[in-house]
Order: sequence, then structure tokens, then C-alpha cells
Amino acid sequence: MSSPLAGEVAPKAPEGRSRVAHPVLTAWLAGATFLLDGPHVPSPETNRARELRTNMTTSEWRMWQHLRGRQMSGWKFRRQAAIGPYVVDFVCFAARLIVELDGDSHDGEDAQVAYEQRRQAWLEAQRYRVLRLHGRDIPERDPLEGAWEAIDQALSETAPGLDPSRVRPGSRAYRVTAAELPGSTDCA
Repeated sequence: MSSPLAGEVAPKAPEGRSRVAHPVLTAWLAGATFLLDGPHVPSPETNRARELRTNMTTSEWRMWQHLRGRQMSGWKFRRQAAIGPYVVDFVCFAARLIVELDGDSHDGEDAQVAYEQRRQAWLEAQRYRVLRLHGRDIPERDPLEGAWEAIDQALSETAPGLDPSRVRPGSRAYRVTAAELPGSTDCA
């Protein structure tokens, strides 16, 4: 059988049957211009985020071990995520909370400080809260000690305005949100 994709003509339909395509399928194919665009090319920010995910610092890796898999009271975090033109260390999109671990590379240079201020202003303009955990604010024996409490506190401040459709049943965020809905008796 010859292929119509090779530029040949498709065989005619048997007598009594027409070769009219389904109207919904035809409409979908007409609007499916992405099929003609070729393979998707990720943005430079996405490529940078992928690179950072494979080359995490020890502190970032340890932080990720506590944030991954909804371990922070049921909140979902992503690591090294691209948000607009920037890549953030950790983000909880449902709570609109960004957690940044600032090490020694964030201290000192005026250009770096100016960049961080522009970056934070842009993220806050997008309605994200940025929680910065500085190396100098964290005890020397365990650089991440106290970080969990700070993140938990920031998440607990988020719950009242949370969209309940984005929270997993059974989590603390679900219980808080369900308790605040008018007429709700379900506190899972």
C-alpha cells in the first residue's frame, strides 16, 4: 500500500463511504500549529535551572532532602526553578514562597548585591515572598539548623489566602484551609 505522506495520493474510499474527517479533529488539526514548529527548544533559564539541579551545593542538597516529596506539612516544593528571567533555589508555587540559600558567593561585591536587589524586587512584584537564609545567620555546626522553622513559619502565614484546589487532602495546609472555609465541617 502506498503512503499519502510520501507525496502520493491516498486510495479512494469504498463505494457508499466518504473520506470526510471528523469536524472536531479537523478543527483541532487546523489550530495545531505547534506540530509545524518542530521540536520545543527550552529557554536559557530552563537550561540554566537544569544545570543547577545537577550541580547543587551540599547545603542545597540537604535542604532539598527535607523539602522534596511534600515533607514540609504537605507543601510541594520545586528546586532550581526558572521564574521569569531568574532561577530560584526552591519555590512553593501554591504558597508563592521562594526559599533562597545565600552562601559566601552572595556577600561582598556591589554588582552582586545590586543584582540580588533587582531580582528580589522583580520576584516580589510577581507576588512571591522571598525567604533568604544567610550563611551568617545560621549556626556554624549545622548550616541548615533553624531553616526548617523559618520555612514552616513562612508557610503557616500563607494558609489563609491559599487556593484549596491546590492543596492535597490530609496535609496541614488542607486542614487549615478547610477549617477557614465558611460552613465547612471537614477538617480531614
